[in-house]
Amino acid sequence: MKLSERGQGLLKWFIYAVVIILGVLLTISISSGFIMDYYWFKSIGHLNVFMINLKYQLILLFGGWAIATICLLLAWTKTRKSVGDQLPDIGGKLYTIFSVLVGFGVGWWLKGNYMIILKFLNQTSWGLVDPIFHQDISFYVFTLPMVKVFLTFVASISALVLVFSLIPYGIAKARFESEKTELEFGEYPIWDPFRFLRSPVILGPIIVLTIAGAISVWLGRYSYLWAFEPGAQVPVGASYMAVHYHIPYTWIKALGVILLGGLVAYSFSHLEELRDKIEVGDWSSLKKEIFLISAVFLIFAIMPGLIFGAINSLEVKPNEPDIQKDYIERGIKFTRKAYDLDEVVEIPYELRTENLSPEEALNASTIKNARIVDYRPIKTTYEERQRLREYYRFPDVDVDRYEVKSGKRISVISGREMDITTLQEEGKKGWQYTNLIYTHGYGVVVSPASEVSKDGFPLLKVGDIPVKSEWKALEVKAPRIYFGELTNDYVITKAQGLKEFDYPVENQNYYNYEYDRGIEMGSFWKKLVTFFYIGDFKILVSNYVGEESRLMLHRNVHKRIKKIA
Repeated sequence: MKLSERGQGLLKWFIYAVVIILGVLLTISISSGFIMDYYWFKSIGHLNVFMINLKYQLILLFGGWAIATICLLLAWTKTRKSVGDQLPDIGGKLYTIFSVLVGFGVGWWLKGNYMIILKFLNQTSWGLVDPIFHQDISFYVFTLPMVKVFLTFVASISALVLVFSLIPYGIAKARFESEKTELEFGEYPIWDPFRFLRSPVILGPIIVLTIAGAISVWLGRYSYLWAFEPGAQVPVGASYMAVHYHIPYTWIKALGVILLGGLVAYSFSHLEELRDKIEVGDWSSLKKEIFLISAVFLIFAIMPGLIFGAINSLEVKPNEPDIQKDYIERGIKFTRKAYDLDEVVEIPYELRTENLSPEEALNASTIKNARIVDYRPIKTTYEERQRLREYYRFPDVDVDRYEVKSGKRISVISGREMDITTLQEEGKKGWQYTNLIYTHGYGVVVSPASEVSKDGFPLLKVGDIPVKSEWKALEVKAPRIYFGELTNDYVITKAQGLKEFDYPVENQNYYNYEYDRGIEMGSFWKKLVTFFYIGDFKILVSNYVGEESRLMLHRNVHKRIKKIA
């Protein structure tokens, strides 16, 4: 059955509409992460952080994409001239498409390193110089990672140019050989390796890869400052072997990379000549090549394995730790400095007991505030005595100091968080319970670390529901916990037609506490983007998500801090 012209026109427009709609939805799906990040940073008042990150990510993405694509297309121009008509007509189009796609991949990788670039551009002096290379510590934190990213970027493009030049050359040569075609490029046959393999698209990337590899190997010398030798009795960072042998060896290893790159370049440019000599067994004329191979083998295999192993076994190990003493002391010194412990003053303490009664000794401020409560088993005690409901949990216990009426007290503290995994056990199954109703934990428990009850249990200075505090300085005014260590899922507050659970008291539950933060979900557009971002279709169609509803994302405090910073 044939459609009329009108029917064919309608079908064509219907197909166009479907394709456009699918394209729009695909675009929203791909960009949903970016869009939601914009809304999220805006909702927490840090939109400037998002915009700075976005700016540099886009610069790196499109800059890396453009550079990689241009290099690949320029290489194709040279390769196309060399192979003549041996590639099919579609070859150029396919090469262009692959160049754009691969270039985008390079730009995408470069975009992922934007934080390294930002740190490099905004670096400040550390005010401390290392004792080996005499570089400011900021060099290792900011500059060195940037240099490594740059070298990787250059080496990646060079490797891609080399591969993308050899593949069409190989395809064209195979076709040429099969058809026994006699084509010439200029006055030379186009498959003359002395012509094509000496071209810039082959030798250029090899030279760049060699230089980048040599620099990367040489930069490896800096890693000995923080790298521990495997099997060392004492980890000291820049040890005796590193300072006297491994660090100087990086110069030789960089030379080895240059020799290896030169050998590869020479092999490409003299491929036919080398093949003929090997086939006839003319080894005497291959002395230079054999020497280069032997030198590379000596540098990369014999020196680090045999020579350095012998030095370590015969000189270092028999004399440890004396030979490592200075390096161990230096490692301890800089470790203390890193943790801001380099200015600790040791004061001898003379014990005086002749005029001190036991009661006075026990009432001394230091003894009185000594921690006798172990924060590890106290978590179990909190779970047993202060959990109060099965859907609450204490994920962790921390030790902190608080200024109270009697002075600064060492205390243990833990937040009572909502554990949505237990809701199903109580029959509260479904999306409404886990994401709309039970949205937050409630309250904290605080105990002094230096006191216990007569039964050996920790004293509760802050606890219960609603929260009660014996320490006025620790009065909890905002007990609801929307952000914690168990809050790994999203929630929607101010759900339309639902009461948000707040806290329980005996057999009664209190509802309707409405948190006024988060991403406003009043428009269909935001619901659509959120659906693609989270992957939950209920957000798009549920009547509970109304005009005043708010979406709260990234509620795990560790991930939240990392995302903002």
